Amino acid sequence: MTEKTVQRRTPALGAQTLLQQHYCSADLKSAITKFAKQQARASTHHIILATHRPMTMHEARYLLKKWDKLINGQILGGRWNRKPHLHCEWVAFPEHVHSDPHWHLLWRMSRDLEEATVRKILNGKFIDGPKYGGRIKGQPVHGLDWIVHRHWQRVISSGTSKVVRIFEPEKLGYYVTKGQRDAVAFDNMVMSGEFKTCLPKAA
Repeated sequence: MTEKTVQRRTPALGAQTLLQQHYCSADLKSAITKFAKQQARASTHHIILATHRPMTMHEARYLLKKWDKLINGQILGGRWNRKPHLHCEWVAFPEHVHSDPHWHLLWRMSRDLEEATVRKILNGKFIDGPKYGGRIKGQPVHGLDWIVHRHWQRVISSGTSKVVRIFEPEKLGYYVTKGQRDAVAFDNMVMSGEFKTCLPKAA
């Protein structure tokens, strides 16, 4: 199995079917890890979104989708859903899929965004407004750390988040896929393109 096969997996085809018909779990894990390393090299940040609440993976995916909408909405403003080429790009690997799920995202902003927009999202201060800075447990937080936290808290009040700049993509590729031996985890791996909600332009 190659990383391209992982990317092209058919959602309607269960992971257990893949395991039974084609590959053992070790082969699948190896392919996913290779894919994750490639994604980590192309990404800028490792974002962890924890729920701290028992739920199904269907619910966890719904929360992730809502969070992604809020992030893109802040970056792009009105009619953000008509600008899919400017949406954030990521792949999310789930963990603790049978209890209180959390997500490991390999994340980056669109390369087509204006530099000033990127700087404001990454490094914005509280002086720029409450969307760009605040406090977490009494500690001042700003920029991307705050934006990720703020919107995840809006989605799930028990949620916590962490944002880490990617410096060692090879190690990170192993880390984010450590739970991918589970067929349910593989079946619920998400790429940002799956959540596109753009509307067709009028003729």
